[in-house]
Amino acid sequence: MADNPAAGVRTPVGPPTAAVVQLLRSRIRTDQRGEFIESGRIAVRWFEPEVGPETHQTLTEQTRLIWAALRAVTRPVVIEASDGRRTWGLRIGPAARDEVIRRQVPLVRPGVQRFRLVT
Repeated sequence: MADNPAAGVRTPVGPPTAAVVQLLRSRIRTDQRGEFIESGRIAVRWFEPEVGPETHQTLTEQTRLIWAALRAVTRPVVIEASDGRRTWGLRIGPAARDEVIRRQVPLVRPGVQRFRLVT
């Protein structure tokens, strides 16, 4: 059973799709509490039984390359919640970091909690 793409999403031309890669860029948003920068995310999905072992191996290698490229253009950061709890293991690109510092805006991960970039 094939997935139907959402409105506005074109079906790729070429070989059959074996995996879905979702890349959401970070963006500046505003709500009733003011401006914030919403974090981006990357997700890769496929099902090994559907693609077979050779394609699974290829997709695993390609996913490693995607993550290597992401790590190459971002830097680790620490963020702090309003209660002082710090979270490690996140990454941010230089342009997003500069915007956070310049605008003095909080960061938001999926959800509603806001975080301060620890510099």
